[in-house]
Amino acid sequence: MRLADLAAWVPKRRHSVALDTWNSQYASGYWEHLQSVAELAHYSLIVGYCKHFKPRGAILDVGCGAGVLQKLLSPHYSRYLGIDLSEEAIRRARTCQEAMTSFLQADAALFAPEARYDVIVFNECLSYFERPLQIMRRYEAYLEPHGLFVVSNVVRRRTAMARKTLESHYRRLDRVMAENSAGIRWELEVLSPPRA
Repeated sequence: MRLADLAAWVPKRRHSVALDTWNSQYASGYWEHLQSVAELAHYSLIVGYCKHFKPRGAILDVGCGAGVLQKLLSPHYSRYLGIDLSEEAIRRARTCQEAMTSFLQADAALFAPEARYDVIVFNECLSYFERPLQIMRRYEAYLEPHGLFVVSNVVRRRTAMARKTLESHYRRLDRVMAENSAGIRWELEVLSPPRA
């Protein structure tokens, strides 16, 4: 068997960070800074986009972490589901679970929602996937008709490829940059999938 043939049998890495790393980071408090005022601008823009484009819409938050976005969105949705790879993040997020809000530990590369959503948010998570466009294309099937993606990425070299890849496939309804006092910059976009 040739080396190229053998490579086809080896499972492709779907994530750039291992599950146990995510769990230990959440357990140690490494991600607590996401609840600080330094992160508020980009979270507020996501909330604003959701409320403007799909008031009281059903929201799927892919890579929800410990549920920071949900706390800022509540009660401005009809239904919210947050998923994250980290069991520890989801354990923390579930402290805010209520009738129309739920959190689920799931691998975004494999997860198949049981419902459709008006908005699917990818907040700072797409660049962790080897093929970000492939991940988003999977989720097109879980958007309601005229549903939208809201994507937020920290502007870094690592995220540049994810941003450029999306530009070639989706219609951009809006794009904005945000920067905090520490000089961290985010690019946020509202994207519409191609319609048949």
